[in-house]
Amino acid sequence: RVGFATLGVSWSAQAERLAAVCEDGALLLYDINGSRAACTSSQEMCLFGLCWKEDGRHLLTASSAVLCWDTRELRKPVARHEPQSGAASHLAPQLQCVAVHPTRDYLLAAGSSDGCVLLWDRRHEAAPISLHEEGRAKAHAADVWGLQFCAESKYGDLLSCSSDGTLQAWRISCGLDEFGDEAALAGASARLLVQQAMPINSIDHSPKHGALVAASDEEGLLFLDLRR
Repeated sequence: RVGFATLGVSWSAQAERLAAVCEDGALLLYDINGSRAACTSSQEMCLFGLCWKEDGRHLLTASSAVLCWDTRELRKPVARHEPQSGAASHLAPQLQCVAVHPTRDYLLAAGSSDGCVLLWDRRHEAAPISLHEEGRAKAHAADVWGLQFCAESKYGDLLSCSSDGTLQAWRISCGLDEFGDEAALAGASARLLVQQAMPINSIDHSPKHGALVAASDEEGLLFLDLRR
C-alpha cells in the first residue's frame, strides 16, 4: 500500500489467501497469485497484527480492540472484543498481536503495548482475563509482540514474547470455566522459557515438528523443541 508501512501478514490455513494490515488501518486480501482481492478501512488509527481462524474465512486483527472479519464481506467487522482498560480508545494501550486457538476458536488472546496478555472466552460475555505471574500485575514488563497457541507443548498452551526480552508459556488448557476469575490464574500458569537482554520481536512454531523459532534484536534466531 503506497505511502504506508505494512505491519503484518498472514496466510490462511490452506495457504489460499494472504492478508496484510497497514499502519493507516487498512486490511488487504490477496489471492494466491498475488492479485489484490479486497481492501477495506477498519476505521482504526492503525492495525498492528492479524491471524486467520482455521475455517479460512474469518480474520482477527489487533488495534484498539480485537476485530473479527468475515472475508466474504469486508465492509465492517462482524465482532469487536474490547480490552476494557477504562481509558479512551486513543489513550488506551494498543493491542499489537492476536492469536486464536487452533481447535477451540472461542479462545482468543491478544498482547498489548503495556505488557498485558489478554484472554477471551467468547462463550461468555465477561471482560478478558489478564494473564500474569504471582506478584506482578502484568504478563510482561514491556510491549508484547508475539503470541502463539501451542497445543502440543509440554510447557504451556500459549506462548508470549516481549520487548522485555522474555518468552513465557501459559497453561490455559482448561479454558476459563475452571478459573472463575483473574485471581485463579495468578502464579499458577506462567513459565519463563527465555530471558535475554534484547527484545524478542516475533515467534512462530511448527505443530508438525513441535519446534518454536523466536526472532530478536540480538541479530539471530532462537530455536526451541517444545516437546522436550
